[in-house]
Amino acid sequence: MPSRLIFRCQFCDAVPDDDTHQSLRKQLRARLFGEFLDAMPGAWLTFTGNGVCGPTRYACFDHRDDLERYVRKHYGTVAWQVKRPGPFPRYAPPGSKPAGKPPSTEFPGF
Repeated sequence: MPSRLIFRCQFCDAVPDDDTHQSLRKQLRARLFGEFLDAMPGAWLTFTGNGVCGPTRYACFDHRDDLERYVRKHYGTVAWQVKRPGPFPRYAPPGSKPAGKPPSTEFPGF
C-alpha cells in the first residue's frame, strides 16, 4: 500500500512545499537527540527530539522562533544542546549514524 509522509507545522498546521518536503524526508534518516535542523528552501525548522526531549517537532518559517522558545522552555534543563544559538545545520552532521541496523550490544573481548 503506497504511503506518503505528512509534515505539519506544530503551531499552524501548514504543510511544506515539495522541495522542503524532500529536505524534511532526508532529515528523518539521522539518529540525533535534541538537535535543531534547518529544512530549505522553505526555511522550516525541525527539532529532532527523541528520548527525554519528546517527539520530533516541525515549524514553518513564520513559527521558527515559537518552536525555539517552546523547546528551550520545556527541555532546556534536560538537554544542554537545545540552548545553542542558530544558524542550525541543514542536514545531519557527518558524525551522526544513519538509520538502519542498530549498533551491536556485544562486548568484544569478554
